[in-house]
Amino acid sequence: MKRTTVKFCGLRSSSDVKKAISCDIDALGFICVPNRKRTVKEIELKKMLQLVPRDFTTVGVFMNPTLETIDRWLSMFRFSAIQLHGEESPSFCRDLK
Repeated sequence: MKRTTVKFCGLRSSSDVKKAISCDIDALGFICVPNRKRTVKEIELKKMLQLVPRDFTTVGVFMNPTLETIDRWLSMFRFSAIQLHGEESPSFCRDLK
């Protein structure tokens, strides 16, 4: 049987990351949507990503971003994947890929 992939999302502190990586999970999600309860601040994200082991997938979560917004975040942080959580069009998704 294939193993289910598990992602913890909405991490906001180094303490959250340390607890999460001690669990049997595969990915960590970071909310990059302005003005949300679980939005991570850029300065904190830098600290948190330094704690993530290389075998974990890191996911930046965005809602209705522009391509420029994604480019800006990716110029600062290396996410393994991007999760779109809005009303992005198929053509936007193709352009992003």
